[in-house]
Amino acid sequence: MRRLMYCMAATLIILGVILSGCAGQQTTPATTAPKTTAPATTAAPTSAPATSAPASAKSIAWKSVTFLPRNMFSVRSMVPIAEKLKTRSNGQFTIEYLGGPEVTPAAQQAEAVRRNVVQMAIVPASYYAGLVPLGSMLELSELLPAEERAAGAYAYLNELHNKVGLYFLERPTAVSPVGYFTMILKQPITSPKDLQNKKIGATSNNVQPFLNALGGAARIIPAPDVYASLERGVVDGFSYPITNSADSQLQTLVKAGIDHAYFNAGASIILNLDEWNKLPKDMQTLLTDIAKETIEEYIKAYAEEVKVARKKFTDAGVQFIKFSDADAAYWYKTIYDACWAEMAKQYPEVAPKFRELVSKKK
Repeated sequence: MRRLMYCMAATLIILGVILSGCAGQQTTPATTAPKTTAPATTAAPTSAPATSAPASAKSIAWKSVTFLPRNMFSVRSMVPIAEKLKTRSNGQFTIEYLGGPEVTPAAQQAEAVRRNVVQMAIVPASYYAGLVPLGSMLELSELLPAEERAAGAYAYLNELHNKVGLYFLERPTAVSPVGYFTMILKQPITSPKDLQNKKIGATSNNVQPFLNALGGAARIIPAPDVYASLERGVVDGFSYPITNSADSQLQTLVKAGIDHAYFNAGASIILNLDEWNKLPKDMQTLLTDIAKETIEEYIKAYAEEVKVARKKFTDAGVQFIKFSDADAAYWYKTIYDACWAEMAKQYPEVAPKFRELVSKKK
């Protein structure tokens, strides 16, 4: 009996030891549980870079306008510039195009940029001559944009623009070879001197000096009235980009075109200077490169559009007149000498220097 009682006691002791050992194994995970949550304490540092992003990663949103409706060739580059900028900046830099003169009258757009109502505009320099003393000098340039940059013309343009809180970025359009305007006539002529006593329409007064020199006269006609002015005989011809003339169906009203194009595209892409200076350097470079790239594309595009426009004229029976070599030389010399003389009269401190920068070296 004693032996039996002894065995039972021993069994109970052994069982207790086993149970206590099992209980100890079950509590071990509880003591190590905090280790499984340790990574949570390191999660915060992973978000730190987002709060210290480089300046160029900050969102930049601009607004822009153009002096003509967006479908017109002279201002069409605004949209692709904005689209490329958004894509290549990964959405960090956007330009919202608000529209043309229906949003802000063309003559007020440069002032809207200067006052930072909008940050960017395409508008002719002659429209804001009260701010920047250029008049129609951009139209008298004989160089392509890349040549103007190399000659220092862009640097000088910004010297003038910066004084009034503007930045000159680029031309929105250009043509190669230079010759943006083509004179079309209701009756053919054989030499420049045949323009004597002729009334030639234009949408700006840039032709007045050389028409005066040739004995003719300019009539300033609003763009919507160009067709009617020719149809009703108010003018004997018109000075206009050939593409605009074709778009306006002027080939149905004239019999001749002078095959010696003249003038350059006179519009500018201008920016608010303070907003330009706020841009990170990489964004300034990106916008500049995109503008350069886009104008090169438009030089090629315009050449194709000129071919299409000229075909509309020749298909309508319009004759393109080529002057003799002597008359062609006289034509161009008269145009540029007369127009530069007028610019020098109006802007004596600017015109001589700018002419030197944008004229072909003889």
